[in-house]
Amino acid sequence: GRNEKGRPEGRPLDVASDRRLFAPAHQLQQEHEHVDEVQVEAQRTHDGSLAQPFLVALRGMGDVYRDLEHPEQAILYWERYIDHRPRDIFVLTRIATGYKQLERWHEAEHYFREALQVDSRDRYVLLGLADLFHKTDQVEAAIGYYQKVLDTGAELL
Repeated sequence: GRNEKGRPEGRPLDVASDRRLFAPAHQLQQEHEHVDEVQVEAQRTHDGSLAQPFLVALRGMGDVYRDLEHPEQAILYWERYIDHRPRDIFVLTRIATGYKQLERWHEAEHYFREALQVDSRDRYVLLGLADLFHKTDQVEAAIGYYQKVLDTGAELL
């Protein structure tokens, strides 16, 4: 079945009976050696390098807390991740969006601008800034950023 958000429902994690949580390290290593290329590809960062499991876990924890609608917790993990990968535009945008949800406009703008330093034409970053300025009644700035999005996508119309 699916929950109210349309996500597949699974059984809740039963820590006491899930053998993988308490499996010997060598057994987990053997299982890990059979990871297929799709999973390895999913661990690649924006710059193409294979992320360390620690960094993948930080990013993943942030994503879990975002999905649980706890942006403050998500931001804590993503900011730790960004300490190691400061040019990851996807995570910079996630942090900015989290701060925007919390209506912490200054922090949100800071991270959107950091993301713009990586790619000044990224439509999602430009849209994020446009929305931020719209919500904070900075109409001229909002219009300017919406126009930048339109300018970068004119060839798509």
